[in-house]
Amino acid sequence: MSARQATVWAEAPFELPRATHADLAPLRRRLAAATSQDAVAVDALEDDLREAEAALGAVTDWLGAVEEALRDPRVGRRDLLAMALGGSPVERIEYLGSAVQNIRRRLAQVGTRLPERP
Repeated sequence: MSARQATVWAEAPFELPRATHADLAPLRRRLAAATSQDAVAVDALEDDLREAEAALGAVTDWLGAVEEALRDPRVGRRDLLAMALGGSPVERIEYLGSAVQNIRRRLAQVGTRLPERP
């Protein structure tokens, strides 16, 4: 009987330092006459930034793991196939695209409300 080896690629959670409301405090101050709608837009912008950073981080981690595997002489066919077929970053890339579109929309929304600099 021959021994079989299986490798499973699991996506490890990737966490960047979370932004806090203080991170966009200068923007909030510049929107001195902010309405509740402006405040919600800045909160949403902050959330979108965190989501985009996390998605980008997940893709970067996957690429790093691929590069590491390709340099490892112990990695075999099944390992590479497992990386190719499981834990694909395609969904994260699509989500990143969506988050970037949201950021652009929110930047325009906030930008139209921001007073001109003196």
